[in-house]
Amino acid sequence: MAGPALAPSRTGAFLTQLLLATLPLLGVLLYFLYRASRRPYENVYDDDEVLLSLTDIVITFGVTFVLWSMLLAYLVIYVPKRRGLIEQYEIRGHAVVGDVQYIGKARAVRNLLCCSNFGKGDIAVLTYSHPDQNRANEEAGTVYAEEGPARRRHWTIRRPCRTYHPYSREKVPLVLLPRMPRSAVPKSDLEVEMAVFRRRDEEGDSTALVVRIAVVPWMVFTLLGGWYVVHIMGKVDDPYDPYKRGMIIHNVLTLIVAPVLALGGNHFRWLQYKRYLTDSGKIVESQLVERFPTPEEEEAAVNEVEEGGTCMDEVCGAPSDADLGINGMSGGGNSPRRARTPYSRMT
Repeated sequence: MAGPALAPSRTGAFLTQLLLATLPLLGVLLYFLYRASRRPYENVYDDDEVLLSLTDIVITFGVTFVLWSMLLAYLVIYVPKRRGLIEQYEIRGHAVVGDVQYIGKARAVRNLLCCSNFGKGDIAVLTYSHPDQNRANEEAGTVYAEEGPARRRHWTIRRPCRTYHPYSREKVPLVLLPRMPRSAVPKSDLEVEMAVFRRRDEEGDSTALVVRIAVVPWMVFTLLGGWYVVHIMGKVDDPYDPYKRGMIIHNVLTLIVAPVLALGGNHFRWLQYKRYLTDSGKIVESQLVERFPTPEEEEAAVNEVEEGGTCMDEVCGAPSDADLGINGMSGGGNSPRRARTPYSRMT
C-alpha cells in the first residue's frame, strides 16, 4: 500500500518547507526576468558584456511550469482517486486470514513507482488461501474433477504489500475486495490509512490549501514569466534568439507538454498503483507435506470399519491376513492393521 496522504497536522510544516525549498529557484527566475528586461538596452557587440540566451530562459520557465502542473494534477486527481480506492476496502471488503512476512525497506525506484508516496516504504509479503479454488484451477489451466476432492490441489496467493508494522505476523486478518483475489491488505495497515483520512476530514482539506498557496501561484508566475521573455525577444529581434522560435518553444511546453505529462503521467502512475494494490502477486500451489494421522483420526477410521463402513487403504490401512482368512506371518487377529498413512495439509 502507498503511504498515507499528507496529514493536516503537518500541513503548515510542509508548506513552510516547500516555500523555503523553492526560494532559491524563485531568486534565479527573478534574476532571469531582470536580465531579460535589460536586454533591449545591452550592447550585443560588446565582448565584455555577458549575455544570457533568451531562448534558454524561455525553456527554463516552460520546464518549471510543466513540473508544477504535474504536481497540481497529482494533488487534484491522483490523491482523491487513491483515497477512494482505499475507502472501498472499508466499504466493500471482506476479511480473510493469512500470514504477513516482513521483508524490509523497498528499493528507491520501486518505492517511487509502486509502494509509497512520502513514507519509508516497508514491504511485506502476504500469504493467504485463494478465496475461489475453482477459479484458481482455471487460471492455472488444470482440472482435477476426476481426482476427487481428497486430491484436489489447494492454491494460495503470495503478494507484496506496503506495511506500517516492521515485523512478521501469522494468522492475522486481511481485507480483500470482491472478485479481486489478489487485492488483500493487512487490516491493521488499512486502519492506519483510514485514521489519517478521518483526521484530514476533521481538521480540513490540506490539499486545497497547498494548491492555493503554493502550486497555483507558481504556475501563474512561470506562465506569465515565459510570456514576458517571449515579448522581450520580439522587441530585441536578435537573430540568435528569434521571436518565432521562442514563441513555438513556449507554446509547446505550456500547451502540449504540460497537459500530456500532468494528465498522462499521473494516469499512468494511478494505473500502476491500482494494479499493485489490487492485482499484484502470483498464485502458487500449496506445498503438500506428509504427516501421520492423529490418534483421534485413527480411532475414527477404526470405528467406521467396525460399524460396517467403507474402508479404503488410503484412510484406515489394509485389512489383516486374519480378516482375509489367510494364515500367515501375521499370526491371525480380528482387528484391522492400522497403517501409518500420509495425510496432506497446506503449509
